[in-house]
Amino acid sequence: MKNSRVYIGPAGWAYPDWKNIFYPNKLPTRETELSYLSKFFNLVEVNSSFYRIPTAEMTQNWLRQVKSNKNFGFTCKLYQGFTHEPTKLKPTDLENYFQAIEPLHTANKLLAVLLQFPWSFKNTEENYSRLHELIHKFGQFPLALEIRHKSWETSAFLNYLTEKQVTFVNIDQPVIGESIGFTQYATSNQVYFRFHGRNYQNWFREKIDGSARYDYYYSVKEQDDFIEKISKRVTTGKTIILVYNNHFRGQAVANGFQMKFHFEKQKQTIPSPLLQLYPELKAISREDSTGKNLELFL
Repeated sequence: MKNSRVYIGPAGWAYPDWKNIFYPNKLPTRETELSYLSKFFNLVEVNSSFYRIPTAEMTQNWLRQVKSNKNFGFTCKLYQGFTHEPTKLKPTDLENYFQAIEPLHTANKLLAVLLQFPWSFKNTEENYSRLHELIHKFGQFPLALEIRHKSWETSAFLNYLTEKQVTFVNIDQPVIGESIGFTQYATSNQVYFRFHGRNYQNWFREKIDGSARYDYYYSVKEQDDFIEKISKRVTTGKTIILVYNNHFRGQAVANGFQMKFHFEKQKQTIPSPLLQLYPELKAISREDSTGKNLELFL
């Protein structure tokens, strides 16, 4: 792992169901959910930027909230108008997104802008041209691309991403039909992995709550399998990004702590409510001489 940096964290942080699981019932004075998260992890993937374009004031505020962790980084989803609903884009959306992301980029805290496309986005000439245009438009930022349809998994396309230095996002998702399976591609100086869970029952159901779709907890065995594959990509000069999107009931942070334990080779400080809900975490939890789990805030 020499000269490699590993970033581990959840997708999003504003989940009401994390209260009394990961977040305490009452946060300490002057603490926010994001600042609290940054005490434990060095990465968060911004989900909200997919649904609406943030303002520069918002991203500057995010930076202030994580300033106590000098190694903290962000990845930000691209606004859905660019990837899912281009006909609904406003003339000002491109410039507004540039202005919003620039503070993170200038502060050297932006690991990637994530271009996420749905399963229905297949490898056609029209879609290829559309993707090429987006890569050109946002080329001033580090880019990462998540596509979910297997038609994109070709050597020609991977070579194209390598040429453009766009990071191919390796995903774990329910593999149904022509869905792309778990991969370990490296097309830039970053290797990006996203873990969506394996909730086959709800993955393609329409009009379902997002919590139900991402309701999945990776077993220790599944995590060990990921570690074996990911470790092959931890090489000199590579930045490794590991994002857990199985957010329901704090499962993302629970699995994140397990992955952190592997890479850091040391026991983790884990909030007590999370230990109670996921008792297997006690094996990797830092304890004091009385056997009590240490808390960050006393």
